[in-house]
Amino acid sequence: MQVDVRVVLDEDLPPRLADHLRARGFECVAVNELRDRLVPVDGRILDSAVCDEVGRVPSVLLTVNVRDYADRAFVETVVLVARVSVVIVRVPRADNARGQSAQAIHDIVHRHAHRFAGLYDPTNPWIVSANRVGFRRRSVADLVDLWS
Repeated sequence: MQVDVRVVLDEDLPPRLADHLRARGFECVAVNELRDRLVPVDGRILDSAVCDEVGRVPSVLLTVNVRDYADRAFVETVVLVARVSVVIVRVPRADNARGQSAQAIHDIVHRHAHRFAGLYDPTNPWIVSANRVGFRRRSVADLVDLWS
């Protein structure tokens, strides 16, 4: 059975990227567009609230937030519980240094966009690292086993 999968862009990604993906036929929403469904704490939307929302509808979350989504404790307590697959967009340091992060994010997301729907698996969520040259995915269960 084919499932329509929503691509959710974390608040650290350019919101206009959602428009670009929708123009290509993807169901896509930026976290800022979901703000009315999420409860901000001190003006910020917590990653745990984002994961809860992403877990309610067949979705895959895209982020550049390596610090949280590659953190063992966060993955075990939030990502695994919400059963969310996460794509971490890895911007090359050279692009960051030249102030070209937004263009790099655009290039990486568009290069791999056709793969996002295939990452939805509530029984075995994935953590994916995507950059300009590759797309590496690992199941959350494998990462938890590796860390044990």
